[in-house]
Amino acid sequence: MNQNIARLMVLSILVVLCIWQTVTLWLGDMSGHNFLSTSTVSYKSSYVQAKQTWSNIGGNIYKIISDGEQEELLSEIVAALKKENLDIESSPKEQYAKLLFASKGMIYEFGTALSLEEIMGTSINVQTKKYTAIKIKEIYVELDQNNEYKAYVYLIDEEAKIRQKITLNTQLKSVTGVVNLYANEVSGINSKLYQSSLGNINDSEFFVGHAFYPLMNANDPVVGKIFCFKPIISDIKDNELENYVNNLFRNPSNKTTNKVKDGIVFSDNLNISVKYHEMGTLEFKKTFIHDESKLSDIEKLNKINAFIEESEAIPQVLKRGLYLQDVETDQETKETYYRFGYRYIDGEVVLLSEMVKRKLGINAFLELGIKNSEITSGKWLMVEPEFTQEEVQITMESTEAIGKIYEESGLLEVEAFQLSGLECAYIVQDIERSVAFKWVGFYKSQPILTIEKIDNE
Repeated sequence: MNQNIARLMVLSILVVLCIWQTVTLWLGDMSGHNFLSTSTVSYKSSYVQAKQTWSNIGGNIYKIISDGEQEELLSEIVAALKKENLDIESSPKEQYAKLLFASKGMIYEFGTALSLEEIMGTSINVQTKKYTAIKIKEIYVELDQNNEYKAYVYLIDEEAKIRQKITLNTQLKSVTGVVNLYANEVSGINSKLYQSSLGNINDSEFFVGHAFYPLMNANDPVVGKIFCFKPIISDIKDNELENYVNNLFRNPSNKTTNKVKDGIVFSDNLNISVKYHEMGTLEFKKTFIHDESKLSDIEKLNKINAFIEESEAIPQVLKRGLYLQDVETDQETKETYYRFGYRYIDGEVVLLSEMVKRKLGINAFLELGIKNSEITSGKWLMVEPEFTQEEVQITMESTEAIGKIYEESGLLEVEAFQLSGLECAYIVQDIERSVAFKWVGFYKSQPILTIEKIDNE
């Protein structure tokens, strides 16, 4: 009897080993690959990167350009806000314009309106039960001038109104250090000075919300370092492309490869297809598997951020400049699309014209789609900026720029026509040519140049 049991156990072990070996022979080694599945791409807490970070010294505003410094400043405030029992005031009396000119602090400007929970990647614990999450575009951290262990966090909506105020009883070493650095006139001499539209009497009426733009004249221009985009993949037959593509498959050794007219297509013949376009884009589509798992908006955004952070299919040069620009849900398919904009190394935003988008078949520098709990699609640029040694200087002042933008908008007859933003930005009007550098205004998300409206036909 005991011998039969022993034989049965040995036989069971051998069967399991045979099955494992068969799976390995057929599917290969699946370790180390970042396939688009719930098991490998988690929705861990991951905060949203700011579009811009600004240091405010009594209305004098300076852009934080360093990626490392921006990351440190944002991670510090997110960590502070994750503490329990936050003291939140729902109807603060402060006005944003007066606050900027009467205090020192740090401004976090986001590319689209989000709740504080979405930005932080987690729910927050508050002292009052009356707390309601709201959509905001900016976070302003005011440093208490008399107590280094106290700071005030203001949540500002798209109309530049302070909606909520949070009191922090903690020391923000990074924020304090950077703010004090810019408060020192000696160290700030070489830093470009910006202003808020809220504090400019001549400009404020032209904005529906809030805008930061540089102070300039002929003696103090804004300088743009002109660049062109070049494909990261120089030869589609080279292993370099395979290194990016393989990261999207559970088992890359089983993928098929087919050369097509405008690029190359990879497939696992199961549920994922990846295409590289020779013009410089990489995209994937995953067959949606019936999945009833529902994620909250916070969890969806966490999963998107986690995929970007972990995926080796997305070039690092692209990751470093990304910021969330838009979130849109298709009401028919129920797929939610997250679209990301891009900043150049000097902190200025890079805009794609509608003509370039149509030519490349893209909506943004990077776009990811998610349905229920699955990331189902994605597309991004596989290009990198190359400095041309050319520089462009802009000396036109903001008031003149606003006037020209209004003239070129073709919407002067529209009552209460107001801009949602104004900045000097790089414009990609032809992916194969150098970028332009110009004043750009934004009306309902539509960019309008001082010389011509960006095509939108």
